[in-house]
Amino acid sequence: MKIHLVAITLIPFLMAACGQRPVDTDTFVGTWKDVKGVGHQTVIAKNGDGLVVDDGIEKFPVTVKGTSLHADLPMASFDLVIDKATGHLLMGGEELQKVNN
Repeated sequence: MKIHLVAITLIPFLMAACGQRPVDTDTFVGTWKDVKGVGHQTVIAKNGDGLVVDDGIEKFPVTVKGTSLHADLPMASFDLVIDKATGHLLMGGEELQKVNN
């Protein structure tokens, strides 16, 4: 029992030390447009306790996966990551820039 209590207490500190903080989903919420100026807009919005992505073709839920979001669709599976250097959203081979919150 003592070991479990120590482990539970140390886990948040170990995660912080390794730089593995839970993703802040609010940074993903908003409207995103392709950086090349072509293509469609993608909107990421809150949906209850989760997030939903509307890429103009379909709407689909995403889940938190470590420090990113993850989409698991019938024909594809991919991560959504915000590039720390540019602030751009990398999603399934696309690079998107935020146009508003």
